[in-house]
Amino acid sequence: VEQLVLAKHHMTQQIYAHRIRTITDVMIVRGLEQSIEEGHDEIRQLYPYDGTKEFLVQYLNYDDGRLSEFLNMDEYPNSQSIFGRLRQRRLFKGMALISLNQYDVSDSIIRSHLMSLSDDATLKMESQIATKIGCAPWEIIIHKKSIKNPAYQAPGEIDPEAIHVRTPNGGTRMMSEFDSAVRGGMPATERLHVIGPRESNEATEELAEEIKNLIFGYVGG
Repeated sequence: VEQLVLAKHHMTQQIYAHRIRTITDVMIVRGLEQSIEEGHDEIRQLYPYDGTKEFLVQYLNYDDGRLSEFLNMDEYPNSQSIFGRLRQRRLFKGMALISLNQYDVSDSIIRSHLMSLSDDATLKMESQIATKIGCAPWEIIIHKKSIKNPAYQAPGEIDPEAIHVRTPNGGTRMMSEFDSAVRGGMPATERLHVIGPRESNEATEELAEEIKNLIFGYVGG
């Protein structure tokens, strides 16, 4: 049981929550969103699932290579820019990281607003940050990432991902019922990533603080 929990913990911290994985994921999503906003009808038709066989056949025809080819067309410059960066490994960089806890965000009202950011508020903050650093609004990505604690089990709830151990008498016990097991106290870690087109691998601390203050001022105002 301990080995399973530790394996899930390390996979979460080192792979699922890795900054390169996070940046790559959000760039792919932003690139697809931009292609649709730019009027790429063929890409748009891949997503409104209608349950028909024809839709599934069309969807399965778009492997990674074909999709990347369509997103590299000159008439869609925003998505072309993002997927060009992905192919060339010129990824966006993390410019600010806000852990949504009582230590990094002491104001409970601001923390609550950041935990439940609307799409409209996110777009406005992305536009303000883009103006500050001198890039297009679509090049700034504010992404809230929730990292689940695999060792946490809320009282009175059955988690489909929880680890149950079968005992010699035929019953089962929860992992938390074993004294030697690793147990977590919090269900998840919430983080707000601000990602943008900086060529340097490291954002300056001054810029990170300015971005944080801009975000806090927006949701706190």
